[in-house]
Amino acid sequence: MTGEFDAVANEPVPVGARVAIVEGKFENWLATVTAREKGGKLTLKLLGQNVRVDHVLRQSVQPAFGYDLERQSSKNAFNAAVSLSMTS
Repeated sequence: MTGEFDAVANEPVPVGARVAIVEGKFENWLATVTAREKGGKLTLKLLGQNVRVDHVLRQSVQPAFGYDLERQSSKNAFNAAVSLSMTS
């Protein structure tokens, strides 16, 4: 079962895991873990976008099981998130 992990047991998130971001600017987005850093931080690639998100805390993600994939891949939602980040 590649890419799956046990969030309850607080296992390290494997590279390649599909996760849902539950905190921060990209909350409710699906992503794939592309790298792990020291201190439990992760590098993610947003699902359906060519965007990398660096230095995400392990506590800010959870397994993506049960999330609505169609809603997450909306380009309108992505454009809104990017325009918000440019104004902050």
